[in-house]
Amino acid sequence: MLGLGRTHLVLLALTVVTGVLTVVPGRATPLQGGVHLALLAAFIFLAINP
Repeated sequence: MLGLGRTHLVLLALTVVTGVLTVVPGRATPLQGGVHLALLAAFIFLAINP
């Protein structure tokens, strides 16, 4: 158990999948970087305002 709620586990899974899709090809596009930033913003928002 990571001590995370359901919402944070979903965000963690999305982050891992996005990270793998970004790292495997060897280079990131601006769109993929934007997806990472959107996931970060969602995590911060949900951490502050559950």
